[in-house]
This record gives sequence, structure tokens and C-alpha cells, in this order.
Amino acid sequence: MRSLLLISFMLLPYINCLAQKDNKEDGYELPESTNIIKVYYVTANGSISSHYKIWNNVYFFYIDKDGTFTVPAQPAVAATPAVAAIPAAGGNPAVAAVPAKMGKAAIPEKTFYKIHIPSGKFDNPVTYLNGTEKGWDGDEATVVSSDFDKWLLIEKEDMDTKVSHFKTYGCSGIISALILPLKIHPQNGSHQNSLVNSNFNIGPFLGVRIGFKNKGGMSIGGFANYSSINQTASNNSSISDKSNTAMDALSYGFGLIFDIAKKTQIGVVAGADHGFETISRDYLFQDNIWFAFSLSFKFLDFGSTTGTANK
Repeated sequence: MRSLLLISFMLLPYINCLAQKDNKEDGYELPESTNIIKVYYVTANGSISSHYKIWNNVYFFYIDKDGTFTVPAQPAVAATPAVAAIPAAGGNPAVAAVPAKMGKAAIPEKTFYKIHIPSGKFDNPVTYLNGTEKGWDGDEATVVSSDFDKWLLIEKEDMDTKVSHFKTYGCSGIISALILPLKIHPQNGSHQNSLVNSNFNIGPFLGVRIGFKNKGGMSIGGFANYSSINQTASNNSSISDKSNTAMDALSYGFGLIFDIAKKTQIGVVAGADHGFETISRDYLFQDNIWFAFSLSFKFLDFGSTTGTANK
């Protein structure tokens, strides 16, 4: 029964794959490109601007919950020749000249993504541009901070290269599995030599993780778990022969854990063991601090990010 409870207690956090998760996806960004990415704006009545600005790759953005914005195709307009003026004659009034008009080529249907760049201000509403804002009267300006929290349009073809944006830093609570292949007990008054305990330990680790983009992170927290410690003459003064016996104990402590490239987890842990049985009275390291290195690997990935960042 004890073994069943122990296994069940360990499996729950371990399913979390050592808590090596990405920071939360926070919008999208466009990678650096030699192409000029044009940004238009849309007004409240649904019309699109005739001028554009150039996208600035330092910004990330959210996509409107409705996703895309389609501008219908426009047919070609034929050119009309000039008509000369006709002077008045025979009681007929004069007819003014009509200048020639250039034709317009057909414009195919275009699909845009409706986006906005967040200003970072809490609950700032997203509004429509009206065309009088500075910089929208030509085609040379770059998107700037005055365009934050405004509905903008980028052609779908330019958005095909979008990638997820991750916050530089993210903080979250975690529950993970802590794996300790061995413990190092420093020497103390009753035991003049340090002792390496090779009992394999695994248990739950609860703490706070600071993630760095989606590359890795650092966790600090504590643990407490059941363990079975082998008692021999080297660590228990009541044993004088070569016999050994198992002692139930509570292992507890804290650790600093780093996860690297979402696959490897390594850290430093400090803790202690508290035995519960009669034999624990002579346990030389009862509640004495020990140190350990934690090293583990993430073989499965149940936590891939697939959510959208619409707003």
C-alpha cells in the first residue's frame, strides 16, 4: 500500500514533464525580411487607406478575433478620350471641352489581417484611424508608437511568415518532478567524514519558474517526499555488523533548478531527512543538511503551444 501511494504521488507531477514549458505565447511577430511590408489602416466604416506605412520589425502584434479583412475586387475602368469644346452656333449653346480620363487597371480581391500593436497600457481600447493622423499622407513613413492600439491591416501574403511572439521573461507557478541520483552529507560532530548516499530519490517539486522567451528557465522552490533510507554501520551508530535495514523518512528542502533548451534540467538542491522509526534515534544524519545535484531529461512534450493570440 505504501509503495502504491508513493508511485501515485510521484506520477502526478512527473506527467508535467519536469515543468519545462515555454513562456506563454503572447501575440505574433514578423521576422526580419528584405521585403517592404506595407501597413494600411481601416476606418470605422470599413474603408481602407490609400496610403501605407512601412512595418517596423521591432513590434509584435495581436490579430483581431475576426481574423481577416477582405477588400472586394475592383473592375477595370476604360480610358476616355478628350472632347474638344463646341462653340455656340445656330442658336445652340456652347459645349465645354471634356478632358481625357485615364483608365484604371482591375484590382484583384485582397485579403488582409486586421491587427493592432499593443501599447502595454492596461485595458487600453483599440480604436480606428480617421486618416488625419501624422504620417499617413504618404508612403515613406514607418509605423511608430502613435500607431499603437489602432486597427491596422497587413496583406495576408506578408503574414504567411508570422511566428509566435514570447515574452522575454515570464513567471509562473510550477509543480514538477525532482530527481536526485545521490546525496552528499557533509561531515558533522558525530561523523567525521562526509558520506555519499546513492539512494535514488524522486518526488514533487513546487515553486516558481522564470522563463526566458521559449529557450529555457530557472525555478526555485521546495520539496517534501517520502523516502526509504538504507541504514548501515556507516550512517547509524546502533548497527555494528554488516547488516542493513530500511528506514522510513521524510526528505525535505529547497532547490534552484535550471532547464536548458527545454530538454535538460539541472540544479542544486539542499535538504534533510527525518526518520520516523526507532532506528532513527541513532541515525547520524537525522535532520542534518545534505546537498545534491538534480539532473533529468524531458523525453516527451505534452506542453506544445497551439493557442492563438487573438484579442
